[in-house]
Order: sequence, then C-alpha cells, then structure tokens
Amino acid sequence: TVPALIMDDCVLTNSKRFREFTTAFRAARVPFEAGARIMSITREKLTTFMESGGVRMGVGVESGSQRVLDRVKKRLKVEETVKRTSLLKEVGLEWQAFVVVGFPFETPDDLKMTEELLLKIEPSFVSINRFTPYPGTELYREHYQQSQLRFRDLYQLNRNNGVELSDEMQEQVERLYTVFDKYNRKSRIANESC
Repeated sequence: TVPALIMDDCVLTNSKRFREFTTAFRAARVPFEAGARIMSITREKLTTFMESGGVRMGVGVESGSQRVLDRVKKRLKVEETVKRTSLLKEVGLEWQAFVVVGFPFETPDDLKMTEELLLKIEPSFVSINRFTPYPGTELYREHYQQSQLRFRDLYQLNRNNGVELSDEMQEQVERLYTVFDKYNRKSRIANESC
C-alpha cells in the first residue's frame, strides 16, 4: 500500500492537533508520511506517530552551519538537530532530511558543515534544495530586490533557480548533489534488502 502523503511540515507541533490526527489515521488504518520540525520531535510523539500508521517522516534539517541557521532565523541549534534526529534512528522510523544550499552569504565551509552533519545523523534519504529568494522575503529585499532575477514559477527550486553563485560555490553545491545522490542510491539499496 502506498502511504498517504500529508503535506504539513508541522504535524508534531500542536499536541492537540497531533492527537486528533493520529487518532483518525489509527482508526482508518491508513499508512502515512508527514513532516516535522526538529524541535517537535520527541520519543513519545514518534512512537504515537508509528503506532498510528506513520511510516516515514520529512524533517527540515536546513543546514549544518550554525551561522547559516542563525542568519535565516531558524531558531535551531545544530546540537539539537543531532540529538532529536537520533530519536528517529532509535525508534526505527524511515526519514528524509531536507537541506537548503546556495544562500548568498553561504561559504564552502558552511557547505562542508552541512555535509558532515548529514553524514553524522544518517537520514534514510537526503533532499538538497537550492535557495530561492522569493519576493517579499527579507533575503530577497537584501540581496535581489535590485537584480534582474526572473521567476519562471513559484516552484523554481534546486539546480535551475536562477541565482548566480561564484564558480567555487557552484562547484561545491554540485559536489554536494553528487555526494548525496550516491548516498541516496546506497541507502535505497540497503532499505530494499532489509
């Protein structure tokens, strides 16, 4: 059975809503996957999630660089990411880590920290997304307001987002894609053999 995909990255955040949500899925006996914020992850919530039919979770890891996390106001510490994502592995829940790369202030060292964090926390799958400066956001106003950046659509993420990076940063971002494409293939093969 293909699990239902719940398009909500805050499933664990509101406790009352989480109880209602998991009660409904438990009663329906429908497997599902959903997203969660790092700071909402607890062992108790993960257990309830799985007992209710949750089979996979998407988690916004965002970056392995504390400087980047602070700059984009994530109110998250790298140490908390390590601590809370370890619970996913302990309970045996398959999970996907989402990261964003290519910020206008990001450095190769920041990318290296992100790579090192991902290899340390060992998600089941890694999704790397290129930063997109959406109009109206603080980063757009600071870095792109006066540019000739054109948007094809609101979902122009990843490699072809139109944001220019230095040659060194572009090379490092592409290297990261290559590293985690291999990681994902290896992880998929390992999961299929279980």
